[in-house]
Amino acid sequence: MPDLALQEAPTHGYAAAGNQALWAREQAGLPTGPDALAEMSVDNKRLFGGSAGSSAECCANCTGILGGVDAIPGKKTTFP
Repeated sequence: MPDLALQEAPTHGYAAAGNQALWAREQAGLPTGPDALAEMSVDNKRLFGGSAGSSAECCANCTGILGGVDAIPGKKTTFP
């Protein structure tokens, strides 16, 4: 099992996609540790409402889950 993969998928799509990417890396025989996260990036977009299509920072919870993944729109470090 990947070092950082979650047993339960996270609810935000960007964290779930990171989890799926780690599983795919494991199946390909690639590393899945913290260094693997530095090779990934996310570019979150809002899907609904008047701001659909605009950038969305990673929430503080997912910031902790994603660790070293580069987040193009940024990462929140505090909870609302």
